[in-house]
Amino acid sequence: MEKYNSPDSGNDFGSGKNLKSGRNAETGKTLKSEKDSESERVSESGNNAAARKNKGSGEENLRYVMDVGPQSIWLRTTPGALVLQQPFYCTEAGHFMARPHFSTARSKKESYLLFYTAAGTGFVKQGKSEVRMNPGDALLIDCRIPQSYGTAPGFDAWDHYWMHIDGSGLKAMFNILSDSPDAEKLSPVSMPGINLASSFESIFRSMQQSDTESTVETGLSVHRILARMAEEKLAHNGAAPDTRERILETADYIRAHCGEEITIDDLLTRTHFSKSYLMSQFRQYIGTTPHSFLVNCRITEAKKLLSLSDLTVGEIAHEVGFQDESHFSARFSSLTGQSPLQYRKCTIRQA
Repeated sequence: MEKYNSPDSGNDFGSGKNLKSGRNAETGKTLKSEKDSESERVSESGNNAAARKNKGSGEENLRYVMDVGPQSIWLRTTPGALVLQQPFYCTEAGHFMARPHFSTARSKKESYLLFYTAAGTGFVKQGKSEVRMNPGDALLIDCRIPQSYGTAPGFDAWDHYWMHIDGSGLKAMFNILSDSPDAEKLSPVSMPGINLASSFESIFRSMQQSDTESTVETGLSVHRILARMAEEKLAHNGAAPDTRERILETADYIRAHCGEEITIDDLLTRTHFSKSYLMSQFRQYIGTTPHSFLVNCRITEAKKLLSLSDLTVGEIAHEVGFQDESHFSARFSSLTGQSPLQYRKCTIRQA
């Protein structure tokens, strides 16, 4: 595994290339980098090095001070076809032992960025939201929104792991971990007693291999980290202690009575929540809105009846709570990719 050597030592960094990017806050040396996946032009801007790419209307700006210790690690990889098909994959990752002047400001990058603080304290700012990253904190951000981060003012170090990740499963996981639909309210997850460093180290090892097993393992490791974060967030989301239980009871009620007419007022009466609180907490714990959950339950019941009974499609539509057959067939097709009759024909009939 390659390690970063302090700029004043003149050694290499990252994936075998000279790291000449940024300005060392202590020596004042300006460094330029050439990454595996992209080349950057670097010019001085105040006390930072500013990298600009994609000039024109799509210009992206990057400013940073690479003030990190000599044992820091930065790995890069270029995803192949197999990797790009995975729900989770990593393109860059590292372990930075950041010193007081470490900082980065970026306007945009087509990626998500995951941080985990091992020791010290950092800061992350995005839009109007700014948070401290204390030991044990993990945070996932969308780099398509301008952001800045670094060692927190007044602190000597920010020992942190990070990785740029993407994949078809990332957006849904990001929505679970984010408190804001516009993605600009940062939501660090405290991971007490959970050491994610070993998970990052495992990903580092897998990234340096090119076989299929390592590719799959990297994706699984990324998913495990995000899943642990989601578990912690859902367990400690600041809601009243019985909120989760009441939401799960509400979901059970919808599932048991999905063939009946259920209104949002019915659910508000059962939970004694405000409408906005019910909607936000239902989405938090169930992953969708009450109405979408109701429709999904009705379609599930329809699948059972299509498999277990000889009822017509129209009869099944009314049985599971739809007012007319055409609406039922349209919703069934949109959610399953098959019409009700097609589903019935290809389903094993249960005795």
